[in-house]
Amino acid sequence: KVIGQVQNLYIVTEGDSGMYLIDQHAAHERVLYEKIQSEILKNMVNKQGFLEPLVINLSPFQNEVLTENIDAWRAYGFDVEDFGLNSVLLRSIPADLNNANPEETFISILDEAASEEVSSDFDSKICASLACHSAVRAGDKLDTLEMENLLLQLQQTNQPNNCAHGRPT
Repeated sequence: KVIGQVQNLYIVTEGDSGMYLIDQHAAHERVLYEKIQSEILKNMVNKQGFLEPLVINLSPFQNEVLTENIDAWRAYGFDVEDFGLNSVLLRSIPADLNNANPEETFISILDEAASEEVSSDFDSKICASLACHSAVRAGDKLDTLEMENLLLQLQQTNQPNNCAHGRPT
């Protein structure tokens, strides 16, 4: 049972075993991570196209990381094509990123996926970073229905106790 929200960071709940504090960002990140993984397996990723493509300038390292893993980027909903000398055209982003700044988010996910020192494969890194950037943030006010829906979705995940990066929910 949802009791409320504390400082727009934690969801306070009550259950048979007592009180629970749920990190709203970590919980939503876990839900989205498993949703995105499922969409990838079913080849059913939703993406949002742009009326006009965005020209994004990359560092040589970023361009190399992108080029080496271009199929993974496209599978996750980033329609990207070469535009010459470390520049790319970004034609779409995953639909879950609907409220994000596309250029900043794309660069941020690219940097995180390239620099993360976890031993997981590149696809898992993109998925985790995408889930993180799509999730509700600390400071986001949620109404009771949103909190209840998030907790219901969290209970249905395979790993409800941690986000995709390992932080406790």
